[in-house]
Amino acid sequence: MVPNRKEAPIRKLIYELFLEHKRKKTVAHLLNEAGYRTRKGAKFSDTTVGRLLRDPTPKGIRWANRTKSLGAGKKWVPKPKEKWIQVKVEPIVSEEVWDKCNRILDEQEIANRKPARKTINLFSGLTYCHCGHKMYVPSNSPKYVCRKCRNKIGVNDLEDLFLNELQSLSYAPSDLTAIFSKTDKEIQEKERLLKALIEEQRTLKKEKTSLTEDDSILKDRLLQIEQQIPDFQSEIDFLKIQHLRDSKDLNSQWSDLPDSKKRKIIEAVVEKIVIGSDMVTINLAHI
Repeated sequence: MVPNRKEAPIRKLIYELFLEHKRKKTVAHLLNEAGYRTRKGAKFSDTTVGRLLRDPTPKGIRWANRTKSLGAGKKWVPKPKEKWIQVKVEPIVSEEVWDKCNRILDEQEIANRKPARKTINLFSGLTYCHCGHKMYVPSNSPKYVCRKCRNKIGVNDLEDLFLNELQSLSYAPSDLTAIFSKTDKEIQEKERLLKALIEEQRTLKKEKTSLTEDDSILKDRLLQIEQQIPDFQSEIDFLKIQHLRDSKDLNSQWSDLPDSKKRKIIEAVVEKIVIGSDMVTINLAHI
């Protein structure tokens, strides 16, 4: 397999343009404006540019024996990865240029992945009505509601009561010791796991760039790691917050914390909340 002398300069140009502009659509537009067309005579699209940038053949690596036919007129299916054959070919771009372009693509894919928005009700699963049923916040409602007896309490009211309870603990620091005593070891262990995840992510991304097609198992693992890393970072931040021996310090920072961290703090200190007709009882796990 040797470079097509007419196509190779255009393939090389695609990498150069992408390094300069960092946008697949911009590269496609510039190619089309210059009069270049695909093999089928069509205009370049951002999808075509992305596929060509991901192809490792320009950097001198071609994968062969990757698929097999199921018979005449039937589809082709992938072969097991261990049967693939790597063939070295004449490169048209340096490995450094290829890697830079694909790192940019990886970063853009992560940045463009929009996580689903999820409303966090801070006390869900911990709040009970005096009749024994759990209370939840219905959609578009500002209150926790018991579906059986329709007992209610405002979301903001319950949060204020919780903060008042935390403030009262500042006069009994010994009560907080049970929560904070093991925090140091937990932080160290989670930081070790976070470091291992980041290293695994880096290794998998390098493996991904050696394939012409996405490996579904590798891709799923990468996605899983990308979701786990911010969770670990959030847990570590929360554990560090737990080091505050004086709950007044926590009260002063509460309004600045994201809901995800508030929820983790609540889960750590609250065992159960019971909403009565004229009284709210907050049972703290460490008392």
